Amino acid sequence: MKNFKKVPGPKLKKVIKFAFPHTNYMGCIQMKKFHMIVLKIKRNIISGIILAFTVFLILFSSSNIIAVKSGLKLWANSVVPSLFPFFIATELLSQTNIPRIFGKFFSKIMKPLFNVSGEGSFALIMGWLSRIPSGC
Repeated sequence: MKNFKKVPGPKLKKVIKFAFPHTNYMGCIQMKKFHMIVLKIKRNIISGIILAFTVFLILFSSSNIIAVKSGLKLWANSVVPSLFPFFIATELLSQTNIPRIFGKFFSKIMKPLFNVSGEGSFALIMGWLSRIPSGC
């Protein structure tokens, strides 16, 4: 019995050439190699950016420490006091029957307006109570 090489027939060659005009018949293998090279380049670029960022943080650490301190003060003095009560209230209310009650009460309004069930009104009302205009 002779060992034959698996060579695509002329019809299959035309289909491959039509479907993948930018490749040759071994295009799948070449494309896989190309994608591997692109992934390696992307990985190296991302690693280089992270490395450069770290080096610059170390080199210019005196100005960075001042910025970090002011950012943490801003977070502690304005973000936490405004959002912490909302997080607690939302978690406590979501563990009760309040969303179900809101769902029954607001289902006739929420479905035509926003195409969501009535339980979505709980998220809308909690968003309004937290002073977020969109309610999300």
